[in-house]
Amino acid sequence: MASTNGITGDSLVNKPNSKEYEENYDKIFGKKKSRMDVIGQNGNSGDHYEYELNKSTGEVEKRFKEGFEKPNGDQFGD
Repeated sequence: MASTNGITGDSLVNKPNSKEYEENYDKIFGKKKSRMDVIGQNGNSGDHYEYELNKSTGEVEKRFKEGFEKPNGDQFGD
């Protein structure tokens, strides 16, 4: 059964995708990110640390967010 426009009652007809559309799909909609790009390498809930400027030394330091345990150094190579 064909779909209809709820306002006009006209039938909705989909055209098949063109070769040009298929070849440029990623340019139009962007490439799907892999799961690791989305969640990062720090687990399913994302980064567990934040960066903070140490004003006395001028260096940027990585600090673990409150409520998260620091990972085991042997396990993560820290």
